[in-house]
Amino acid sequence: MISDEEFLSEENNFINSVNLRAGWARVGNVNTVGDFAFASLFSSDPNFGGTGYDIGGTNQNPPANGITLTSRGNADLKWETSETLNVGLDFTLFDNKLSGSLEWYKRNTLDLIPRLRRSVFITN
Repeated sequence: MISDEEFLSEENNFINSVNLRAGWARVGNVNTVGDFAFASLFSSDPNFGGTGYDIGGTNQNPPANGITLTSRGNADLKWETSETLNVGLDFTLFDNKLSGSLEWYKRNTLDLIPRLRRSVFITN
């Protein structure tokens, strides 16, 4: 506690206690991406992305199955991280009749992973 320091205890008639706090942390966040976001994924489901193709061209035969890209992977993907810095000052004054806290907080997010919306194009 700062109030225990000698320079504050001499002739101090209004400061009861002063305490300085500080903290720093870095945490990772893996919840922003899916399990296989590093790899490109494909599907052969004819109901997902219209992967079928009518080889005969008559639109009467069931289409032959194909594959389609369902998500494009990112080999350079890494965890999103947040750095947090917090500094605070707690105090009591005038025979403990006035007390309060001052606090400063800063958070930086590094390697932010944005969620991009996919555009859908429908053609005839």
